[in-house]
Amino acid sequence: MKKKLKLIILMLTMLLTFSTSVSAIPLASDPTEPANNSPTTTYWYSQNVFTSWIQSPNDIDFWNFVSPKTGFQELWIIPPPGTTYGFGIYEYGASSPLQYVIASGSVGLSSIYVPLVAGKAYTVMVLPFNGTYDDVTPYYIGHPVLFPY
Repeated sequence: MKKKLKLIILMLTMLLTFSTSVSAIPLASDPTEPANNSPTTTYWYSQNVFTSWIQSPNDIDFWNFVSPKTGFQELWIIPPPGTTYGFGIYEYGASSPLQYVIASGSVGLSSIYVPLVAGKAYTVMVLPFNGTYDDVTPYYIGHPVLFPY
């Protein structure tokens, strides 16, 4: 049931994204840039699924959130086809990841499972791997607010 719910929500998110955007947002117009280029300047997110673009081989995106519950949580990413992205989660302000995965667009959804603490701040990092990026097609991330079990 959880996987079916994830798939339905993901499909709705992708439908809304692709139906409202037919081309890449220029770097200067992207509302998440340059704010998500540093864990200390990025927005604090409370939404369930969010999306952005890796727009160059040097673009690194950060997303901050506060965990709504304690226990193992699933965070996932769907990189664009033809890309490979590093995807990690850190305690806010830390330099070593709690969990990290190399996610391939040819695989689709890649998940990490990590123990989080309710009320504690965390940072998600997305970066291009081996110089691959797509400035036209966004990546998608889902985090614990979406699946409060």
